[in-house]
Amino acid sequence: MSNIDFKQVFKGNINTFKGDVLKYPATKTPEIERWVVTLPPETCGYWHIHLVPEFFYVEVGVLYVVNEFQDKSLGVTTFSKGDHGLTDCNVPQFIWNPDKKTTVQVVAIYFGSQDVQPTQKLGKKPSNELLNKLLAKPASQKNLTEVKNQVNIKP
Repeated sequence: MSNIDFKQVFKGNINTFKGDVLKYPATKTPEIERWVVTLPPETCGYWHIHLVPEFFYVEVGVLYVVNEFQDKSLGVTTFSKGDHGLTDCNVPQFIWNPDKKTTVQVVAIYFGSQDVQPTQKLGKKPSNELLNKLLAKPASQKNLTEVKNQVNIKP
């Protein structure tokens, strides 16, 4: 008898923040990368874009993902422990942990190519002024399995 327990946590299609479906890059050198991302309390990442699709799963804490859309509005989506998502390629974003006590841990899987880095840094970290503005705006509930809260803000 085996004591191994297998539990499927996800199967099927998943849409990006913009509603696009997953598109694998056309490449002769496919590569999958798996990263564990740890954000200590009150930590914010740099503005960046994804050059290849990224699927992520939140293992600990609440992850904030802030996207900048073409009209320069900002979309803030929160993902709690057990949630997952698919990032949009070429959309400026940053990840953030505003919690004062809890560390956030995320598993990120990139579906890319040996010839392409999965992400590209765009410059500085967001300003404290922007982060405070984002915290002041209440998030609204959405009826999506993979998205807990989302709010659009004009900077």
